[in-house]
Amino acid sequence: MITISKTIKKVACAVLTAVLVVTGVVGPQKVNALNNGATGSEIARGFLTSAEYTNKNVSDESFVSILYNALLDRAPDQLGYDGWVATLKNGNSRINVLNSFMGAQEFKDVCARYNVRP
Repeated sequence: MITISKTIKKVACAVLTAVLVVTGVVGPQKVNALNNGATGSEIARGFLTSAEYTNKNVSDESFVSILYNALLDRAPDQLGYDGWVATLKNGNSRINVLNSFMGAQEFKDVCARYNVRP
């Protein structure tokens, strides 16, 4: 059994909850990465690029919703949601969109709120 520290609970609840719930991808390796000082970005990238997640074939619309909920700790606003979905539909990669979310000040603010390095 893995003991989950307060920081991990905060990250799982605030930054990565949607990813964990929607994908069902949670395992000792990912939890240990947080215990070992991985950043919020490293953990999010690890979940969202994992074989377990990518094999779920999540739609672009769901992917964007997951990013908002998991990384920005909020529901998407319609204008932003539509823009990011269009960006994906126009051929931009999910990793580029993910990197844009993780580079946003809003993501950094969420991480700071929960004492997690972005």
